[in-house]
Amino acid sequence: MITNKKFKIIKDKETNVLKTSPVPKEKDMSLYYNTEAYASHQERPNNLVSLLYMGVRKISLKSKTRLVSSISLKAGDLLDFGCGLGGFLFAVRARGWSSCGIEPNQKARTKAENTSGGVVFSTIREAQKTNKKYDVITLWHSLEHAVDLKKTLSFLYSATKKKGKVVVAVPNHQSFDAKHYKKYWAAYDVPRHIWHFDQNSITNLFRKQGFVLERKHRMMWDAFYISILSEKYKKNQMVYFRAVIIGAVSNFLSLFTGESSSVTYVFAKESNT
Repeated sequence: MITNKKFKIIKDKETNVLKTSPVPKEKDMSLYYNTEAYASHQERPNNLVSLLYMGVRKISLKSKTRLVSSISLKAGDLLDFGCGLGGFLFAVRARGWSSCGIEPNQKARTKAENTSGGVVFSTIREAQKTNKKYDVITLWHSLEHAVDLKKTLSFLYSATKKKGKVVVAVPNHQSFDAKHYKKYWAAYDVPRHIWHFDQNSITNLFRKQGFVLERKHRMMWDAFYISILSEKYKKNQMVYFRAVIIGAVSNFLSLFTGESSSVTYVFAKESNT
């Protein structure tokens, strides 16, 4: 989207998860985030697509806070991994949670701290120094960005309390819209998205780490937003009309297949760990 460079997507032998190849060096990765085209770090809309994104983000914020409230009997300690501008941290703090975040982007991190009033770490290593454990750790479309997946999963396990939960939302490359758009599917978003999950691969990955899947939820809005971006990548005419059709078809088929454009998973530590 920014550099027009091409990347391959291969199956990682160690994890059996699809992976972007080559992965840019960590010092170069920031180049792919420091752009106005990256909606997650935008404070104000600068075009119709970002306006739609922020509208959906506002709606999704309510469903995210409801989900977190439903998986915990009472408000406790929460860590939002990849917290962006801090909107979710602010929302859960308003519901009584003690919330912290991890956000590598300096500009977004500063905004998140100012917005939420909570501590926002820059890296996993910085968060580990506190030795703090959390009742809930959330990763809203951030696990796919992790440079070191093994290290991230290990941290998630060690940083959750005995009955802690990990909530993960990621794109699903087995969805109808992914198969329809193929290499133009916007949720591949290479190279910012290093890892590309389906329901089996992510469940197996967390099981090996000591987690069990408690439940999962389809993310209906993602199919429309991703389809809009995908149509733009293809430079088609009637972008929004086409995107609404594909998004609607994807959501309809997911009622039968369970393969929605993005899926939210709730994982819990195994009872014997």
